[in-house]
Amino acid sequence: MSVWQQNIEEMKKREGVDKIELAIGGIPGTLGKDRNVLKRSPNLPAWKDKSVRDIIWDTIEAEVEIYNDADMVGLGEAKYGAGTEFNIVMYLTVSTGIGGTRIVDGNIDRAAIGFEPGHQYILGGDIDKMEDFEDLASGSGLSKKYGKEPEEIESAVYQSEIINHLAIGIHNSILHWSPEVVIVGGGIGLNEFEMGELRNKVDKITDIFYEMPEFKLAEFDDFGGLYGALAYSKN
Repeated sequence: MSVWQQNIEEMKKREGVDKIELAIGGIPGTLGKDRNVLKRSPNLPAWKDKSVRDIIWDTIEAEVEIYNDADMVGLGEAKYGAGTEFNIVMYLTVSTGIGGTRIVDGNIDRAAIGFEPGHQYILGGDIDKMEDFEDLASGSGLSKKYGKEPEEIESAVYQSEIINHLAIGIHNSILHWSPEVVIVGGGIGLNEFEMGELRNKVDKITDIFYEMPEFKLAEFDDFGGLYGALAYSKN
């Protein structure tokens, strides 16, 4: 029995559950159109082209619903967290990488493949000089640039550089998604002051929209996906 199976059996015993009926969760990466096969995941290379939903079903023998992890967290924030007062929510998570989603009327918005705002290219007029948003504004991107772990980079430099690049990427995503609110979460850990600074920088860039969305910090941190799974089960 794998560690995963052992954990599930322990959970069932602890909660007094004989059989699991439904499993809902998120995974970092791009899923196929049937949301079964993991097509791309830089953080989980060993899972590439694996049938994630089938593997979980084989373990628990229950209905399984899998989405991108940012979709699940964004749904949780929209239904129970910072986005409860809004119909069109843009959620962006900034940590090791950058992910995001669009939630409309309490549902993960439809997409042919998925949402990957972290992999838009920004800066520079020449295509050869453009850089990936995630490489510029995520923890792993700055670690690569400075040759240090994020916590070893001087705080003022780290936050200032991230906020500058975040402003550009968020500006672009606002133009594409036209949200009522932008919710930022993830391990980057912006505070209210830095969030205000980010909003001001986005305001300076944007001149095509006559009104900007509200900006809010995520409320659930590591537990957002659990709230998203709860919301999905109720839908």
